[in-house]
Amino acid sequence: MTIKRSELATSEVCFSREHCATCRARESGRGWRASLATSYRTPGDRIDFACPHGISWGEEREPSQLASPCHWLKAAIKQVTGASPCGACIERCKQMDAWGWVGCWRNRRVIAGWLTEEAEKLAAKQRQQGQELIERSKATAAAAEVLDERSALSALRAALIAMRR
Repeated sequence: MTIKRSELATSEVCFSREHCATCRARESGRGWRASLATSYRTPGDRIDFACPHGISWGEEREPSQLASPCHWLKAAIKQVTGASPCGACIERCKQMDAWGWVGCWRNRRVIAGWLTEEAEKLAAKQRQQGQELIERSKATAAAAEVLDERSALSALRAALIAMRR
């Protein structure tokens, strides 16, 4: 009977990013990676596998940065909106860090609600900004029309004066 092993990359062991320093130590981490291979399918079914999250061999990172749900939420917000998280989002990030990864999984509906709420606020703000931009564009176009009429009148006046001479 063959035991079906789950993917290491999607496991809590890997996804939590708490073990990156051990895993990415090519020589000293080999025993640890070999022990993982008994319970999980490793990338390429190898002991010395490429990190599924792109961390190089020997690269040192702060485990707290890698393991923090807040870190990943802030990065996602920045990537999607192009802006840094607002104060409410920072507070929610702190709550997520207090919950930890497992607590975040258990509260995923709450987190999804937060994201939906903030997305709706952002969409409303962007609609308002879009409307303001349209109004400014109309005002600019109207001003340009007036300028064009004045320019045309000035050119006509100059031509009449030149003809009288």
